[in-house]
Amino acid sequence: MNREQKHQHAEYLKDAFSRAKVAIFADYKGLKAVEADTLRHQLRGTTAEVKVVKNNVLRHVLKDVELTPEAKDMVEGLV
Repeated sequence: MNREQKHQHAEYLKDAFSRAKVAIFADYKGLKAVEADTLRHQLRGTTAEVKVVKNNVLRHVLKDVELTPEAKDMVEGLV
């Protein structure tokens, strides 16, 4: 992913977070590909999205997104 692609991805995420009512962050390590596919399949037909995001891109996005102090602490523990 080049710099421009990272910037575009970050802008997309900022927009998505601004529209979202809920955001769930999870560590996917240890998740099998079949399990990830099952999750994506279960979410089809809803407005939910599953995104894998590089930590650096997420850190950049979260600087510009308004989060409660509690949420910020939890997310910073993940990234």
